[in-house]
Amino acid sequence: MGDRQWPLRIEQEQGTKSLAGPRRAKSTRERIGTDITSFSGRPAQAAPGWVPRSIRGDRRGHAVEEPWWPCNLCVPEHGSRDKPAPECHNLIERAPQGHAQRKGAYQMKFSKLGLVLAVGMVMTVLSALATGAAQAEENKGPLWIVGSPARGLLAGQTRAFDATSGVAELHSSASGVPNTVCEKTLARGFLLGGSPGTDDATITFRGCHAAGKPNCVATGVAAGTNEEEIVVSVLTILAFANGSRTSAVDLYAPEGESGAEELFVAYKLKNRSGFTECGTLAGEIKAEAKGSPVTINGKTRNLGQLAKIGHEASGVFTLSTVGETANVGLLEFPERNGSEHFNEAELYNSSSGKYEKVTALLEAGALKEAWQTTTTPAVILLSPKEPFGWDY
Repeated sequence: MGDRQWPLRIEQEQGTKSLAGPRRAKSTRERIGTDITSFSGRPAQAAPGWVPRSIRGDRRGHAVEEPWWPCNLCVPEHGSRDKPAPECHNLIERAPQGHAQRKGAYQMKFSKLGLVLAVGMVMTVLSALATGAAQAEENKGPLWIVGSPARGLLAGQTRAFDATSGVAELHSSASGVPNTVCEKTLARGFLLGGSPGTDDATITFRGCHAAGKPNCVATGVAAGTNEEEIVVSVLTILAFANGSRTSAVDLYAPEGESGAEELFVAYKLKNRSGFTECGTLAGEIKAEAKGSPVTINGKTRNLGQLAKIGHEASGVFTLSTVGETANVGLLEFPERNGSEHFNEAELYNSSSGKYEKVTALLEAGALKEAWQTTTTPAVILLSPKEPFGWDY
């Protein structure tokens, strides 16, 4: 190897001096004292304690990997491919004749590779944009968010919850008919992920009776129901409050059994043993959902009830806004306001691709229009406890 006649380029600290013409090049061993054990047209195999350097700077100062080039420049182990030992910077042997052609072919390969990588990056960006657009198209309204930091509850994900409230009251628009009052309300169910967010729940009303007539008790008609209790199974779906994108409501529909899909609640008023308070009120009362038909969790049902979604702030109910979470959520069933009450919302319609107005409505036969309120908002806690709210 030491007898090869190659032109040399010696890079010095203050400049570069070219030595042209045939002359004997000093071997790498002579230049940096390294015992080169072989040379076969590939990077030299260095003695123990050294590693071959196969990175050569091109004309623009960029590293070009040339594993096929017989480079004899070695770096000590305390150096590296990117940061060689200082003593290795001053020795670069130029390639023998024919290297230029091989280098050109090699750079062409890298040019092609760069083109492929560039195309790949463009395709990746386009794919990401397409995915983002698809996700935007799949946004069908408010969804539940949970945790800290908050994250969307996606389709297939669930969170268990428990809810309680004070006195609940079923009102009637019929004159002269007392309301039905329940002293306590308990609910248990699951928030269901997706857009829009939904849930299913079982609500148990306890201590139920005709208002002002504590001995005219109300008991659900379902078999096995305890006296003075009414049990209701519901489905709910998140929607925007009418005319708003900063507040959300929970729309209620009866889960309903086959043949009774509209039945929201059914109970009987009867006298407690030894009392006659019911009078002509005694009998069965049915409240049916007569609002807009919507599909919730694969079931198409009419909407019957609506609740505002909020949390407590400074001791009062406050509407929850977009992205806002709290450990304790509140539901407020709005009071009637004159001849109208809060029962409209905007829900995404998959068929039209637009948000459309929907109405929640209960009717109870001779009692005419009916609606529920509570003296205090329903308190909702996730189980296990974590912050939650809504976003879109």
